[in-house]
Amino acid sequence: MRSILLQTIVYFLLTLQISYAQTVVKYTSGSFPLKKELKATKVAMIDELVNPVQILMIDENTVILNNPDVSPAFHVVNLKTGKIINQFGLKGQGPGEIIYPFSCQLINENKIMVHDLNGKKLLFYNLDEILTGNKHLMPSILKLSPLLYPRKVYSLSTGYYFVNLLGHKDGYSNCLMNSEGEATRFLTMYPKLGFDYNMNIASNYFGTFSDVSPDGNTVVAAYSDWDRIEIFDEEGSLHTVIKGPLFAELNEKSSNSLVNKVLRSGKTFYKSPIAGNSAFMVPFSGRDFRIGTYNTLYWFGNDGKPLANFNLDRNIKAFTVDWDQRIIYGINIDMEPEILKFQF
Repeated sequence: MRSILLQTIVYFLLTLQISYAQTVVKYTSGSFPLKKELKATKVAMIDELVNPVQILMIDENTVILNNPDVSPAFHVVNLKTGKIINQFGLKGQGPGEIIYPFSCQLINENKIMVHDLNGKKLLFYNLDEILTGNKHLMPSILKLSPLLYPRKVYSLSTGYYFVNLLGHKDGYSNCLMNSEGEATRFLTMYPKLGFDYNMNIASNYFGTFSDVSPDGNTVVAAYSDWDRIEIFDEEGSLHTVIKGPLFAELNEKSSNSLVNKVLRSGKTFYKSPIAGNSAFMVPFSGRDFRIGTYNTLYWFGNDGKPLANFNLDRNIKAFTVDWDQRIIYGINIDMEPEILKFQF
């Protein structure tokens, strides 16, 4: 308890001593200096893919696929051989098992962190053991506070965690969490409208798709139903807001309790971004939210500067980026699940 109090005091003092200027970047589809068509090539697979919803880049030869509806949930794929070299993340409620694997993240270059949404815990796996084919992995576990309702959790370079909240009674959308699983500082808030809506489930209306950079210094949060992207630093400070491409303003005079109609009548703007240490890519849709695939990727600097607009010749439902090799890997499900790659 004492350590939690000390950590809270330290972050409070940092907040008082440091003042961040927030930058607002407005853009249109014509703001990108580069527009490019990217052609897909198929990664030749020997082993069959299931139904992945997330693809995580480990190195230039390896990705991890998150298949939350099967057990084990995580499949490790060698991109050169097309083989699944290991599987981990047994579903269940026993020791080291996962109820619902919502996301995974590579941290410190030697650990994989898995967020169990329904189990309200984080699981940490040794990456070397995963890559050497160990079938009997036993993760370390961090249980999250029962007072927190996290939607997504990301490990930061400071040792803290950035938490996107399902909701909060006081309207907070994000917070910082310490290594004890307790909130230390609440950050941004969900928008205030001209009528009341349930703040405890506010992410249902103002949901974000997020990612953290490999160095743990940048968090990118893109709104699914609002043309807004927020960029945070490793201290949890919001330093850049990107607005576009339509510059929509929330209708604060509406008395309609269906908040989604205030936004885009069920249209979805952004999907899950992939953050790099200096730039990020985010899918843009603008179509009906029930359409789960996309073929447009916007590339921004972590300062919000528009860099490129990529149009993919095949639709994908999830992607990752090999920043060093300049390759986008995407999951396509037109016929059966396959991995596509796009050189950029």
